[in-house]
Amino acid sequence: MVELRRKFVLPYGSICWVIFRSILLLSSVPRSPIKKSAEYLVYKNQWQSITPEQETHFSKFRDRRHRIQKDVVRTDRHLEFYGDAEGDNLKSLSNVLMSYIFFNFDLGYVQGMNDLLAPLLVIYNGNEADAFWAFKVVMDKLSHNFERDQQGIHSQLQRLGHLIHVVDPKFHKFLGSLSLSLSLSLSLSLSLSLSLS
Repeated sequence: MVELRRKFVLPYGSICWVIFRSILLLSSVPRSPIKKSAEYLVYKNQWQSITPEQETHFSKFRDRRHRIQKDVVRTDRHLEFYGDAEGDNLKSLSNVLMSYIFFNFDLGYVQGMNDLLAPLLVIYNGNEADAFWAFKVVMDKLSHNFERDQQGIHSQLQRLGHLIHVVDPKFHKFLGSLSLSLSLSLSLSLSLSLSLS
């Protein structure tokens, strides 16, 4: 557990323990490890079996694969685990994301999913099937933040705005004076504070 903590928490921060604890619920999912691996391979084989000709008629597939490839090469490259541009770990990250879009085609791929998956591959030492099912558990809880209409994230930013109004009314008033929507002001403020910390 100490080695896991060193490998996981140090590069990603303690917030990941919240995610990790929900992943532990994965053991309650009624699937045997063999069935989990086999089912993951079904999703992986689906996208890997698309022929070049078929791909020319499948714009959503091309678009999603392109966005995944673009994000994967930028994911946590400062970490040794993802440092090698041609390494197996970045390929595994891409494989799991591609497989997930076939598992949940309605949701598809949205930027940021790679950042949720990256620490899971570290935890599971690159085991794609285990990381896939852990990612599924995380996405079951967070998928509303990745929907195209962005209702989930806007709702959370609105709640954050109410909280800031109660905790720090002056800051709330300042955000309101920026001639931006409160959601955008909060997003910019959070981005700035995270980049400074």
